[in-house]
Amino acid sequence: RDLLYSSFDIDQGIDQLELMGVKYYMASSQTAVDAAARDDRLTEVAVSGPWHVYELDPVATQMVVGLDRLPVVLEGVEPVQGSWLDPAIAWFNDPDRWDVPFSIDGPDDWPRVELPELSDTNADGTTRKFGDRTLPDFPSEEVRAAEVTDIEMGDESLSFRVDEPGTPVLVKVSYFPNWEVEGGEGPYRVSPNLMVVIPTSEQVTMTYGRTTLDWAAYLLTFLGIIALFGFWRFGPVPIPEGALDRRRRQRGEARAAAAARAAALGAPVVDDPDAPAGPIGPVGPAPPPPPWPEEPPFAPGTHGPGEAVGTWTPPADPGSSPADEPADPSPADDERGDPRP
Repeated sequence: RDLLYSSFDIDQGIDQLELMGVKYYMASSQTAVDAAARDDRLTEVAVSGPWHVYELDPVATQMVVGLDRLPVVLEGVEPVQGSWLDPAIAWFNDPDRWDVPFSIDGPDDWPRVELPELSDTNADGTTRKFGDRTLPDFPSEEVRAAEVTDIEMGDESLSFRVDEPGTPVLVKVSYFPNWEVEGGEGPYRVSPNLMVVIPTSEQVTMTYGRTTLDWAAYLLTFLGIIALFGFWRFGPVPIPEGALDRRRRQRGEARAAAAARAAALGAPVVDDPDAPAGPIGPVGPAPPPPPWPEEPPFAPGTHGPGEAVGTWTPPADPGSSPADEPADPSPADDERGDPRP
């Protein structure tokens, strides 16, 4: 996807996992397993085949933490993937910037910084990868970090308490517009793709709500169920015959008529829609053999049954009578029995 990835670095990898609130790390290659075994921040908890499972520090991976610096609104970034991805990856790959996350929206007291435009093509003509850029300097405005306790995570909800409202807290959950906040302002999308909430009370509850698009989808689903019930109750709806169906029907009727004519004439009929058309319908197979047996042909030099071997009868003269015809020679006339003309 043309993203700028860094090479294997166990130290930076663990830092990124803690930033994202990931509690477990799995390794299978020998290089990754050896590096994990040497890091004190990982505790091996299970092994399954080639996989080694490690647990990270629960404090470092806490899902909600107070920020000690205000986020920065990075102007020039649109809320679309192509615009957000480039600066977000550049920020994520640079741990020195993690103290100050950036957002595309926020309260008026958050600092504003303009993101310079950068060409998508490098000087050598190749396509620049997402994240292969330098971000501008962010101002660092310190605030008191709120102390967060009583964190409860559900399937579509998250609740927590803060000791003092008014300062931003980082929620290590992927941002999505469906998230709603009760007891705070936000959520605001911050780098790399997490959320920031500004508590307005000590108890804050976040729920994954429903947007207008969700309700529209539910409505269409409900109407579809009603339509299916109608089809089942009242039967199928007649659909006008289309051009393709009409041609198929006409071909079927033509084949049936041709078969009827062929049957009336005693001709064989083939029920094959792909057979070539003859003068009275589809051309059938060859006619059946006659009911009498056919005599096999004789090979040259052979004689049929009942034919005397060595006899020869000259053709009859139309002007002669049977009495004028010479008598058949007998074996006494010729020992070989050969006829003599």
